[in-house]
Amino acid sequence: MPALMTAILDSVLDTIGHTPMVRLSRIGRDLPCELLGEALRKTHGLTIDGLGEVEVHVAPRHVEQALELLARVDAGEMQIEDWAEADGDAP
Repeated sequence: MPALMTAILDSVLDTIGHTPMVRLSRIGRDLPCELLGEALRKTHGLTIDGLGEVEVHVAPRHVEQALELLARVDAGEMQIEDWAEADGDAP
């Protein structure tokens, strides 16, 4: 039996992309291929000040970029505009 992931990680970002795959042999026994399932587990997300709790389903670099942008907004270096209004899609 393969070893389960037992490492203690330093960051929630280190968990991204390491979802275990499970062979669904009983469900797929009559299929001409191997049927696999992704063993998702309930995560409580990541809490970011001002945004509340968000689930992390993106690449680690995307999370890092978002946090960098939030830091720039907090520092007053950036202005956020409503994209819908900027594109003329506002109701």
